[in-house]
Amino acid sequence: MDFGGPLGKQSQILTWSVPGQTYNIAAKVGTPPLWGATVTIAPTDGFFVKQANGPDTNVVETLNLQ
Repeated sequence: MDFGGPLGKQSQILTWSVPGQTYNIAAKVGTPPLWGATVTIAPTDGFFVKQANGPDTNVVETLNLQ
């Protein structure tokens, strides 16, 4: 998934760290806004996307089986 374009500055992706029992946070910062870290989300991982500005939206991923 690429969240780079539609999410504005100060947006965040939060993933849960089981060993640390806390969230890992990647934020989009700077001018132009860029992600401060690469986030890897495994198929079984839960995550939140916190958009700082703009309308709420859903994240939809489609699995194409062939």
